[in-house]
Amino acid sequence: METRNRFDVTRWAYLLRHLHDKSVDEMWRKVKKIYKENREYHISRIAVVNVKKQPGGKSTNNAELIAAFERDNKRFLLEEISLFGRIDYIVCCGDVVADCLSRCYDGCLQFKNGLAATTNGIKVIKFVHPQTRKSTEELFFKLYDIVKKLEKDKRKVLRYNISK
Repeated sequence: METRNRFDVTRWAYLLRHLHDKSVDEMWRKVKKIYKENREYHISRIAVVNVKKQPGGKSTNNAELIAAFERDNKRFLLEEISLFGRIDYIVCCGDVVADCLSRCYDGCLQFKNGLAATTNGIKVIKFVHPQTRKSTEELFFKLYDIVKKLEKDKRKVLRYNISK
C-alpha cells in the first residue's frame, strides 16, 4: 500500500535533485501529482534510512526510540550512511531523528536554526516527519525554503568534521 510518507519523500527527493536547474513552481507542478512509475523512478535515486527499526503506531516514544537506537542501531548507522557513497543532504525527519544522528557523531553535530553541515560536505537538515499534520504542498515549499537558505548561507552554518 502506498502511503503519504512515500509520496512526500518522493517529492522531497525531486526537489533536492533539481534544486539548481528548475524553479520551485516548476518543481511543484511536476510532483504535485505523483504516479507509481514516477515515484519508483525518483525514490530509486535516493537513500531512505529508517531510524525507528521496530514496528509501532503513528506516534513514537522518544525516550524509548533513543534507548533502542543506542542499544541496537547506533553502531550501524554511520556504516549504513557510508554505503551510499557521496551524499549531498541528510534530511532528519523529526527532532528525535536529528538527535539520534548527532549521537552517532558523539554529539559533535550541532544544529543552528535546524541546519548543520560537515567538513566533508554533507548538509544536514532537521525537518518534520512526512506524516505531520501539514499539507503536502506546505511541506514541499518549507523544505525548499530551508534548502535555499542552507545553500545561500552554507559558509555561515557551523561545520563539523564528522567522518570517523
